[in-house]
Amino acid sequence: MREVDRILRSEHRLHACPTAMLRLDIARALAPSARAIQLSGLIPPVDIVLTALRLAISLVLLASGAAKLWTGPERFAATIGAFRILPRPIVPAAARTIPALEIVIALWVLSGLHVAIASLAAAGLLGIFTGAVAIAVRRGQHNNCGCGGLLGNGPISNALIKRNVGLIVALGFVALPQIVGGGL
Repeated sequence: MREVDRILRSEHRLHACPTAMLRLDIARALAPSARAIQLSGLIPPVDIVLTALRLAISLVLLASGAAKLWTGPERFAATIGAFRILPRPIVPAAARTIPALEIVIALWVLSGLHVAIASLAAAGLLGIFTGAVAIAVRRGQHNNCGCGGLLGNGPISNALIKRNVGLIVALGFVALPQIVGGGL
């Protein structure tokens, strides 16, 4: 809210910069609804919502990575191999690396350090998973997704792709305030 007010007050200095004028137009469009939300008290502040999204997605990634470690790299390697995307010699290394990567990124997102970069890293990882699922669905495969964790293991499907896209969009919302504010 303070940022919107600051932009609106300094309008006369912004006419020379097209980017600043775009931000001003966005601020003008959002200002009434932002004030209404803030005054109504019915919707929690944006920071609380973004923190809740960040925590929820971190828990999903953390549980997923931990579940893959718990079942062992051999079982996860079999799941990866069933997708028929990676060359066979790379599959065992991927089965050991992916769970660790999920856990590291989950902890990074959870830490709150460089939230935008951490969220974009998590979105990238989910994007890779979603791409693999989309390829397998397109091929007509019906293998296990290998997701593990809180969201479970189920067959690959268009619903799984939609769920992952939803998580990616949520991560975009988490990253957006820092990207727009210039603080990656």
